[in-house]
Amino acid sequence: HLFYMFWAILDDAKKAELELYHPQYYRYTNQSGVYTVDQGGWDDKEEGEGWNDAMKQIGISDTDVESVRCMVTSILSLGNIEFDNKHTSAGDEAAPRDPQWLTRAAKLFRVDEQALLKCLTEQMRIVKGEVFFSKRANSEIFQATSKHSRFFPIISPHIKKTKKKKKKKTK
Repeated sequence: HLFYMFWAILDDAKKAELELYHPQYYRYTNQSGVYTVDQGGWDDKEEGEGWNDAMKQIGISDTDVESVRCMVTSILSLGNIEFDNKHTSAGDEAAPRDPQWLTRAAKLFRVDEQALLKCLTEQMRIVKGEVFFSKRANSEIFQATSKHSRFFPIISPHIKKTKKKKKKKTK
């Protein structure tokens, strides 16, 4: 839910800097057509500000907070990369249908675009100390880019723990 909180609290200039677009533009967030939570008293802006406060309270630097924002936006951009099969003399290769999303993800991850493409489209295997690379099938690429969900459980417990401490202090 970090993306929605960022969308609610960041001003237009910061959104532009992060190339952060409305949820309808991202495959990971546009499947339901629901872009805000209107139940249970949840307020993305309030929760986003609480997240910022929590990060400060547990000693996360502004630079690291910015890195998290970049990572979330990068992951959303990864989700928009679609691949087509490109026929070459060496066999079929996966090629990004719309390279802008690859470019955006690489920029936000702060990595070389071609290196990111290689990570997404090739698989490395080490056999008896020798390194081999092979091209991935489109279905394998989808599985690789969908593993983003592992990131969110890492940070969620820290947020919940800090929010509980904050509630205890206010009572």
